[in-house]
Amino acid sequence: MSVNGTAAELELGMEAIGLLLDRAGVPAEPGDADVLMAFASETEADESSQRRFAVIADSALQGFFHLAAEGYPFVSVERFQAQFGDSLEKNYPGAGAAFMRLAASYWTLHMLHGRINTRFSGTGLQQVLRFVEDRVGQAFFPEDDRLDAEQLARVQRRLIAQSGADIDVEQFLLGNPLLVGNPLAD
Repeated sequence: MSVNGTAAELELGMEAIGLLLDRAGVPAEPGDADVLMAFASETEADESSQRRFAVIADSALQGFFHLAAEGYPFVSVERFQAQFGDSLEKNYPGAGAAFMRLAASYWTLHMLHGRINTRFSGTGLQQVLRFVEDRVGQAFFPEDDRLDAEQLARVQRRLIAQSGADIDVEQFLLGNPLLVGNPLAD
């Protein structure tokens, strides 16, 4: 199997997955690198690889919230301003500290996934990062108006609670500028 990408990008992605799993309390297994570097067609052929991939993806999502409680940056936060033109603070005026920590983690994960996506498209590594980014993005930074503020607050409350992360859900909702006017966030 040949994957075009730089060693640094691969290392960043693999370190991110390792950290996500660690924070979820899921120990790495010897075959994880093979699962993450395999393409979907290779993983689908092996039932044990499919099961491990599912564990890795679900655990990575849980681990994300533990890292987001600290505002962990997957890449330099300054890259956000360089890429999007304004700082996170300017994009989310009036946001609370818990929301800003989650935003910093999410947007830096988004930028890491963008680098991995172009070079490692179709690998388990790219799919896990996309899974986490998609789930968090849909629930916390939706691009459309499919869910109203009340529905978003319920989804956010559930995801944070399920993760077991040290995030005060009520404070998070109060400081979430995307839920303005939501009675669940007041």
